[in-house]
Amino acid sequence: MNNCRRMPLGGGRTWPCARWGPRSGGRDPGLGFYRVDHDYVLAAARLIQQAGTPVFGLVSSLGANPASRVFYLRVKGETERDLDALTLPSLVIIRPSLLVGGPRARARPVEALGLFAAKWLSALLPRQYRAVTTRAVALNLFQACREARPGLHLIESGDIPGGVAVNPMQTSGTP
Repeated sequence: MNNCRRMPLGGGRTWPCARWGPRSGGRDPGLGFYRVDHDYVLAAARLIQQAGTPVFGLVSSLGANPASRVFYLRVKGETERDLDALTLPSLVIIRPSLLVGGPRARARPVEALGLFAAKWLSALLPRQYRAVTTRAVALNLFQACREARPGLHLIESGDIPGGVAVNPMQTSGTP
């Protein structure tokens, strides 16, 4: 991303993606996380804005808030706020809860515990807090970006059609 100014960009749809892992930040994982989830996202948005791309889509998080005391949610909230300030023609932000997807390259014990608890508590949790499938998140973000309606569009976790995982322990496939 440090050399992203050299990327050829056109006026079509753009799907910037970044993979974050706990060791991506080097000596300061917080700094690395902020760089990937805030700075790089904003840099990509500015570039596609300059290229005339009509829509920008972002996967954020349930509870994203620039005033949050939780670092993760604060970074997500700051990113959303700063993207909105760019006044992109169309900005789609999807805020999923706990994500259920394919197998991980590296074990995430806290996430596994959350998925285990979600399996047994799913029926008791309000829809917005239930685990959602990565497939449903991707499909809904893609569809909303294809529509490219002007302005800011927030898709909350509980509003993701087909998003609630029936069995949060499921690691792939449809919900």
